[in-house]
This record gives sequence, structure tokens and C-alpha cells, in this order.
Amino acid sequence: MRKKRKGDDEGKDRDEGDHRGDDGGDDHGLDYNDNEDEEGNGEKEKRKKMMKEVKMKMKEMMMTMIKMKIKKEQKKRMMVLWR
Repeated sequence: MRKKRKGDDEGKDRDEGDHRGDDGGDDHGLDYNDNEDEEGNGEKEKRKKMMKEVKMKMKEMMMTMIKMKIKKEQKKRMMVLWR
């Protein structure tokens, strides 16, 4: 069964309802692609750069945490050896 359009009046079913002002789009007012067009390439590049920096900082933090864990383990082992 084809989708009802704004101009179609014949054969309306009760369960489909009357969608007045509906232009046949499925976006329900959400337009995801418009933001990219409005921002332009400058904003896109800035966001990309920021995400790259955030990822690098996260990697640094993870490496620091791993180093701290290793030092803690070594300290535990040394304490066991001293006993």
C-alpha cells in the first residue's frame, strides 16, 4: 500500500488518521544534516581537532594509570621481600 500524501482524500482509513500539513517526510522536524552545512568546514575541522586532542589526553591518562599500577605492584613485591 502506498503512502498517503497531502493531496490524497479518497480512501482514508480510520487507523491511518488525517495528517494535515504533513508533506510526506519522515524526519519529524529533525534535520541532522543541516547543522554541518551551517557550521561550515572551519567548525568541522575545529571539532575534529578537539576530538583528536581529547583522545590523546585519554591515552596519556590511561598510560599514567597503568604506570601507577605497575609501581604499586612493584612496591608490594618489595614489601613482601623485606619481610
